[in-house]
Amino acid sequence: TDGTGADAALRTSGGRLRAEFDERVSSQAWVRAGADMSVGRFTVDSYDGTIHPPHTDVVAGGYGDVVWRPAGRVEIVPGFRFDGYQVRDQTTLAPQPRLSARIKIAPGVTSIAAMGVAHQEPTDEVFVPARLPNVIDESPRESYQYSEALEVGLPSSVRLRGTVFYTLLRATTVAGREESAGVELFLRRDFSRRLG
Repeated sequence: TDGTGADAALRTSGGRLRAEFDERVSSQAWVRAGADMSVGRFTVDSYDGTIHPPHTDVVAGGYGDVVWRPAGRVEIVPGFRFDGYQVRDQTTLAPQPRLSARIKIAPGVTSIAAMGVAHQEPTDEVFVPARLPNVIDESPRESYQYSEALEVGLPSSVRLRGTVFYTLLRATTVAGREESAGVELFLRRDFSRRLG
């Protein structure tokens, strides 16, 4: 199928609440945490001939991490997020751990490493000319992410960062996977200066 003639319709109203917490617990560590919840009431929900009855979807989650600086040159941030989805009467629980580290290896030079897992619920297909529907779009998926970066301080508060990254996207209910890898270069100047 190429999506020709398919259609979709949604009508919803809802709201979202969010709370955050940030507390220094010692000279070497502070804790950040938070929670959020959104509720949406769908009165119209149809997709390519499949009509779902009116339903209320709830998405809620909480997260926390610890910013730990055991030494002046080292910062380690272990974190965890847990989400729950009640979507179209299906429930999904999604634990999402992550870890990052910053190490100053020389004056003005910092190494930054990060890894983590992220979850995404299915999204309704967006029909684009000359694009075939993707079975992964119709399945929940897990994303496994890793990056390694080197940041260098330049004159006039300018910083240059080069990042190598790899991502594996895996569908959880079908035999589907996608991989991506690349290099990103980012140049910025602090907004504390007159021109950023």
